[in-house]
Amino acid sequence: MNNFELAKSLFVKGVNNLQNGEYLSAEIKFRESLLYVPDRVSTLTNLAATLIKQRKLDEAKELCRKAIAIDEKSAELWLNLGIIDNDQFDYSGAEIRIRTAICINPDYAELYYHLGNTLIGLGQLVDAVASYRRALELNPDNAETYNNLGNALKDLGQLEAAVASYSKALEIRPNFALMLINLGNVLIDLGLFDAAVASYRRALEIEPGYAEMHFNLGNILKDLGQLVDAAASYRRALELEPYYAEAHYNLGNALKDLGQLDNAVTSYSRAREIKHDFAEAHYNLGNALNELRLLDDALASYHKALEVKPDFAEAHNNLGNVLLDLNRLGDAEASYRRSIAVMPSLYDAYGNLGSALMALGKIDEAKKFINHAIEMAPGEAIPLATALKHFPFRHDDPRFNHLEAAYKQRGSLPLKDKIILNFAMGKAMEDIGQYELSFSAYEEGNRLHYMGRPFDETEDEGFLKYTCSIFNDDVFKDCASLAETLPPTQDERVPIFVVGMPRSGSTLIEQILSSHSDIFGAGEITAFNSVAKKAGELLHGPINSQASLLVLRQLGQEYLDQVWKLVPENQYVIDKLLTNYCHLGLIHLMLPNAKIIHSTRAPMDTCFSCYALRFTHGHEYSYDPGVLGRKYLRYSKLMEHWHNGLPNGRILDVRYEDCVANPEREARRMLDYLGLPWDPSCLKFHENKRPVLTASVAQVRKPIYSSSVARWKHFAKNLSPLLEIIL
Repeated sequence: MNNFELAKSLFVKGVNNLQNGEYLSAEIKFRESLLYVPDRVSTLTNLAATLIKQRKLDEAKELCRKAIAIDEKSAELWLNLGIIDNDQFDYSGAEIRIRTAICINPDYAELYYHLGNTLIGLGQLVDAVASYRRALELNPDNAETYNNLGNALKDLGQLEAAVASYSKALEIRPNFALMLINLGNVLIDLGLFDAAVASYRRALEIEPGYAEMHFNLGNILKDLGQLVDAAASYRRALELEPYYAEAHYNLGNALKDLGQLDNAVTSYSRAREIKHDFAEAHYNLGNALNELRLLDDALASYHKALEVKPDFAEAHNNLGNVLLDLNRLGDAEASYRRSIAVMPSLYDAYGNLGSALMALGKIDEAKKFINHAIEMAPGEAIPLATALKHFPFRHDDPRFNHLEAAYKQRGSLPLKDKIILNFAMGKAMEDIGQYELSFSAYEEGNRLHYMGRPFDETEDEGFLKYTCSIFNDDVFKDCASLAETLPPTQDERVPIFVVGMPRSGSTLIEQILSSHSDIFGAGEITAFNSVAKKAGELLHGPINSQASLLVLRQLGQEYLDQVWKLVPENQYVIDKLLTNYCHLGLIHLMLPNAKIIHSTRAPMDTCFSCYALRFTHGHEYSYDPGVLGRKYLRYSKLMEHWHNGLPNGRILDVRYEDCVANPEREARRMLDYLGLPWDPSCLKFHENKRPVLTASVAQVRKPIYSSSVARWKHFAKNLSPLLEIIL
């Protein structure tokens, strides 16, 4: 066998290897062939194509130039040079070379395919479509050309034509996974979500190890509200690619929407560990921590997001929300104003700024910002709800022109907005005496909320039994005796705990008392939660010992030190975190000087006022009438336990109805309990400019009114299940 025959034999083997994707074997065969016939153009051309497949682009380019010097009329060589230029992002050079190849062989379909790819790189989408169509005229059975044509049509916004192109490709290659992915993407843009999911799932049957595809499927399932399936898809993506930051982040989003906040925090934290500059991960971690009421941690996350992305308007806005909850009203106002400066179209920030200004008592300025939020987004749920929180509804009020229209279209809204709009409509209809329409809206809003956030009554019942068993009569008697052996308390600081159920008149109590010159109203501060958590370790053993009582007193001092950082000059400070009623046993033992005012209201009014309010955070029991009624009974049992176990006079009960009927008498009674002299300012509480952050912010800026007494009776026929439980 002579050299030419040896070269030809090796060349044929190399071509077979190349067609089978065996690129290294093909390279070896072509190189051996060139040893026998060094200047054979076909061998040089195929070796260059093999090197291109292996990304050895510089050597491939040199081979093409060498071959063109031998035969400048080879379309294949010019094409290979064009492909190399494309891969090196030299699209202008690629276009010149491929058009040269077309001049040599105008009926070679592959040339038009690669020219189309080059024109895409140059941004010439219309010309690219024409080039792909010409390629398909010459070779109508090329699935890759239909795929790329579909991509170009999609980018041109011709979505139906893109679907047709992808579908044609799938007729040729039914198991073309990439094509199924691209088809799914276009179907999403067309709003055909179920078809898109089917396309993605079919692609994953073909290539189950494609992490990005599991991620994309998770995204569409999340958009469809199928959160459990979405989370499963993200987890599968992470099994395949554990360092996929975006998948950790989107898993966090799905888990947050499922109410699994602790797990969401873990996912967001992992995303930002992998990708330190992932501003959105820091931001949504802050959102989850905020919902968990870990406010200091949320604050840190928002600050980190803003370090990475200083003009992140939403982060400035939500930072303001946390600052507001922390009673840092000036800082909150500044954050909202910064958010507006960065993104003047963010209507949420205008509404939130309005709420902050309301809390600061700047009513006229607050109205301006709240009204502007509605003007910016007249049909949106949140601005309307913010306005209705602060102002009564009237048919002739132009702010609410769009409320009914928005409510009729609520079916198309995201779940959260649908819930918000129902509570807004319930409030609006109640304001004008349309009680049937009002209750219907309240009922729908509560039902939708509770479906996603059910309340664990078993855990709550267990807490009641546990607390009553730990803080029993013997413990209180023993601790009273032990207290006599301890040094008397020298601390003159007096915390006033206002406790009870939400919507029981506690804000009115705080507003009256904080109008006294010696009392500071700190609002719903969470300081006692941290010391109660530390005290929890003692509860595993006997607490009726001198050592335990000393530790509890030390924790009490820790609480006082933390709270009095707010107002070191005041002797009396109100802590109005209502859920502290759960800790009255600890409060009694830790803080001998503490005063406890129990805010009460008629049970049905208390419960219905909870049911008619969408709380910013927590109180998940309030969204189902039966659960709410049973929660009220457990609260009543625990308060009865404290009344029976603690010394007479330790707790002062104050009824909302009595405050409304005779505010001076009740104010004097509270001041007598506190050991303070009368201050006439207590009757001018509505003139008190202190910040108010609760849902009653608008009410306490007004003189006493009685319209909220027996409010529930307007809805009596709808509330019989609740009535049967609590009365």
